[in-house]
Amino acid sequence: MLDHAEKLKDDVDTFVHEIAGTEKDREKHSKLQDLQLTDEEWTRVSMLLGLLAKAEYAQQSFSSDCGPATHLALPALEALHKAWHT
Repeated sequence: MLDHAEKLKDDVDTFVHEIAGTEKDREKHSKLQDLQLTDEEWTRVSMLLGLLAKAEYAQQSFSSDCGPATHLALPALEALHKAWHT
């Protein structure tokens, strides 16, 4: 879901801006404006998605419908650890 939000970030920004603009109550308006992500926050979303993609790849490396694959778990987790620390 987060990846869809990133792909539609301009639309998400527009939606939050427009819904905040229609709110007449100052407190609610302020809270809605606080939901607007900054460029730095969108960069963090992108970084998080990169980390999650590496974790998904590692998990898929030792998942199998065809037979035992637990022997692949340690190498996959070691690769994930290395990727996250570089």
